Amino acid sequence: MIGSLAALFTFQQNGFAVAAGFTGLAILLPGVAVLIRGRAAPVAALFFAIALTVSGWLFASSLMYASSDDLHALFCARAALFFAALIPGAVFQFSVVFSERRRLRNVVVGCWLFCIIAAIASPLFLSRMRHYPWGVYPVASFFTAIWATGFAGVIVASLMILRRHAVTATDDVRQRTRSVMLAFAAGSLGFVDFLPAIGVDVYPLGFLAVLGLTLITAHATWRYHLVDITPAFAAGQILETMKSAVIVSDLLGKIRVVNRAAASMLGYSESDLIGRHIKTIVDPEENLSTAQLLNSMGVLEATMKWRSATEQRIDVLAASSFVRDAEGTPVGVVYVASDITERLRAEQAVRDSEHRYRSLFESNPLPMWVYDFESLRFVNVNDAAVRHYGYTRDEFLAMTIADIRPREEVPVMLAALTDIEERSRGRHFRHTKKDGSVIDVEISSFEFLSAGRRTRLVMAADVTERRRAEELLRESEERYRSLVELAPDAIFVHVDRRVIFVNSAAIRMLGATGAEQFIGREITDFVHPEYRNVVASRLRALDQQNDVPLIEERLVGLDGRVVDVEVAAISFTYQGKSAVQVVARDVTERKAIEERYRLLFERNLAGVYRTTLDGSILDCNDALARILGYANGAELLSEQATSFYFDNDDRQRIIAQLREHGSLSNVEVRLRRGDGAMVWVLENATLLEGRGGEPDICEGTIIDITARKVAEEQIEFQAYHDSLTTLPNRLLFRDRITVALAHARRTGRHAAVMFLDLDQFKLVNDTLGHTVGDRLLQASAARLSNCVRAEDTVARMGGDEFTILLADIGEVRDAAMVAQKVLDSISKVVTVDEHELVVTTSIGIAVFPADGADAEALLRNADRAMYRAKEMGRNNFQYAGK
Repeated sequence: MIGSLAALFTFQQNGFAVAAGFTGLAILLPGVAVLIRGRAAPVAALFFAIALTVSGWLFASSLMYASSDDLHALFCARAALFFAALIPGAVFQFSVVFSERRRLRNVVVGCWLFCIIAAIASPLFLSRMRHYPWGVYPVASFFTAIWATGFAGVIVASLMILRRHAVTATDDVRQRTRSVMLAFAAGSLGFVDFLPAIGVDVYPLGFLAVLGLTLITAHATWRYHLVDITPAFAAGQILETMKSAVIVSDLLGKIRVVNRAAASMLGYSESDLIGRHIKTIVDPEENLSTAQLLNSMGVLEATMKWRSATEQRIDVLAASSFVRDAEGTPVGVVYVASDITERLRAEQAVRDSEHRYRSLFESNPLPMWVYDFESLRFVNVNDAAVRHYGYTRDEFLAMTIADIRPREEVPVMLAALTDIEERSRGRHFRHTKKDGSVIDVEISSFEFLSAGRRTRLVMAADVTERRRAEELLRESEERYRSLVELAPDAIFVHVDRRVIFVNSAAIRMLGATGAEQFIGREITDFVHPEYRNVVASRLRALDQQNDVPLIEERLVGLDGRVVDVEVAAISFTYQGKSAVQVVARDVTERKAIEERYRLLFERNLAGVYRTTLDGSILDCNDALARILGYANGAELLSEQATSFYFDNDDRQRIIAQLREHGSLSNVEVRLRRGDGAMVWVLENATLLEGRGGEPDICEGTIIDITARKVAEEQIEFQAYHDSLTTLPNRLLFRDRITVALAHARRTGRHAAVMFLDLDQFKLVNDTLGHTVGDRLLQASAARLSNCVRAEDTVARMGGDEFTILLADIGEVRDAAMVAQKVLDSISKVVTVDEHELVVTTSIGIAVFPADGADAEALLRNADRAMYRAKEMGRNNFQYAGK
C-alpha cells in the first residue's frame, strides 16, 4: 500500500512516519494470526476487523506525516479518518460478542451505522493541513470533534459491558474479561492524537496506545476465544475432554466410537478398540449376552466389571442410552462409564475402618464413650465402661458426663469445656462410679462431627492405683531423701563425672561449708592422686553397667586433709542419663586401730594365725613361724594347718569344740615342726562366722610349752618310777592293778600279781658294795621286763623286792609259765664290774579273783606266797591259794 501510494505522490524522509507505518504492520500481523487460528470464529473475526481498521488508519497516517505537499497530505488524512471512524464499531461489537450479550444486537447495528456514516461524511469536512516539525497533520473541524466525542462514548460503553460481564462471570472468564478491559483502557490513550488537530504541538503517539490495546486483546482472544463453538465442535470437544469413558457401539455390538478417557482406562489405543465387539471389554463373569448388553444397558445404570488390555478387572459405573437417527430409531448405544475401582476400595476401606473402629471401641479393655458436646449426653458407651462404672448401657445413655463427676467438680468441668482443645491427652479427673466410689482417671479425647453435631470420643484409664503408687513413691522418695541427708556415711551422686548431689555427711567429711562447693566439679577432684587410676577403672566398669566391689581408698578434703574411706558405688538412671551413686564411709579411725592391731600382731611373742576351717593359712606372724621351725610367716602361707598336727584327730577335735562353743582356751596339743621334731603348744582359738557366703575363719594363738611339758613329764616320771631301775614304783603299780582289775571284771578273765625278791642279795651288798648291788638290781630289772608282755607291768617295790602284774590272762597256769620264765632268766650268770654273779629269786603268785578282790589283798597274799617259796628252798614260785 505504501509502495503504490509512493508512486502517485512524493514523500520526504520522516522517521516518525516510518514508526507509525511499522506499528500498523505489527498490529495487522496478530490480527491475521488470530483469524487463522480461530478458524474465522466471531471473536477472532471481530478482532481481525479491529486490527484491519487500526492498521489502515496507521498506514494512511504514516503517508500523511511524510507527504511533501498539502494536497497529498489532505488525501491521506481523509483516508486515515475513514479507517479511524470504523474502529469504534469493531470495538463495540467485539465487546458485545466477547461478553455474550446477544440482546444488544440492535445497539451493535446502530453503532455500525453511526461509524459508517462518520467514515463517509467526516473526511469531507477536512479542508486544511497544519505543518509541524515532525510532519503534516489535519486541522480539526466541528464535525471532527463530534466524531471524537462519539468514539469516546463507544469506548466507555464497551468498558461498561465488559465490566458487567466480569462481575457475573466465573474465575477464568473474569480473568480474560479484565484483560480485554485493560486493553481498551490502554487504547483510550489514543485520544492524544486529537491534540495536534486543535493546534497543540505534540507528537500524535496514540498509535502506541492502540498497539498496546491490540496486543493485550490478541493475547486474551488467542487464549480464550479461538474456536467457533458449534454443536458439532462442542460435541467433539466434550467427547475428547470428558473424564468419563465414552464408548459407542452399533446394534450388533461392534464398537464405533471411543474417546480418549475410555482408551486410557482400558489400556488400548483408540484405533485398537474400533471394530471390536463390546464383549471384549466386559469381564466374562458378568455373564451377559449381546442382546442383554444392548437392550438392558439401553435403559439401566449398573455397576459392572470391565476388562483392560492387560486382563486387569476394572469396576465401573456404566450408564447407557440409545443413539437414534432422525426418525428416532435406535441405531446404536452410547456407554458412559466411570472407573469406580478406587471409590469401591475407598468405600470398602471406610467400611473396614468403621468395623475396626467398632471392634476397637467395643472390645477395648479401657472404658470408652461418645458424648454430644452441646447436651453433654452420652451417645454410646462400650462394655468396659459398663463393667467398670457399674451403670447399664441404658442408664448411661440417659445420663450426661456431669453425672459421673463428683458434684463439687462439675462447675470446674463446665468451665474447662469452653476452651478444650480438639485433641486432648493425659488430663486427670475424678469420676464417681455407681456404687459411689471415687476413682482417678486419665482422659484422652478428640472431637469429631457426627450427623453435623459436635461429638467427642473419650477413653478413660483408671489410674487410681497408679496415683496411689505415685503418692507412695513420692513419700518413699521423701523418706529416702531424709535418710540420705541423715545418713552417717557420705553420699555423692555424679553424672558424666560431675557431682550433682552430696549429703550433709559428705560436706562434713571433706571439710566444706555447703553443697555448692561440690556441685558441678569433677568427682575425681576429691580422690587422692594415688587412687585416681583405680577410680577411673571403676568408673569405666560402671559406665558398662558392671558391678564394682567394695574397696578402700583415700579422699582429699577441701582443707587438704586426707580421709581413709571404704567406698561402694552403683550405677543407675537419673533423668534419662546414666548416673553413679557413691557411698563413702570414713574408716580413718578404724585404719589406725588396724595399724595398732597389725603392730601387736607382728610383734607378739606368741604365734598368731588366721585360717579357714579346712586348714588354709590366711595370715600369721613370724613368731608362729619360729615355733614351727620356719624363717618367717610368708613361708607358712603356702602350707596347710592340718599338716602341723601329729594326729589329724587333734585338729578335728579342736574344730568340733569351736563349732560347739565358739572358742577354746589353753588347749595343750602336740605339733610337728618343719624338721619333723615334736613341739608342745598351748592353743587358744575363736571361730568367726563368715558373712554373705564367706567361709568361717579360725583365729588363734599358740605358745610353745615344750620345755615346761618335758619338765612336767620328768617330775611325773620321777613320782611314779624307781630312780635306779626306771621301773614303775609302788604308787604306779597299785594304780595299774586297779585298772587291770576293772578290766578283768568287765571281761570275766583273770589277773595275776607276782611278788619276788633276789635270794642272798644282802650278801652281794656286804661283800662287793652297794655300787655292784645297784648294778645287779638294774640288770635284774631289765631281765624281768624282757620276760613279760608290753601290757604287763614290772615294778620295784624297794630294796631287792619286785612285783609283776599280768593284766589279762586266760587261765591260772599262765602265771606259772611266766614265773618259770623269770626264774630261768634271773638265774643266769650276770657280769657286774668284772664280777660274775649268780643269783636266784623266790616268787609268790596271787590270782584275781580267787586270791583277792583288790590290790592290797593280792599284794599281801602274793607276799605270803613268796615267803613260802623261800621256805621251800628258794629259786621257786608258790601260789597263794595252795
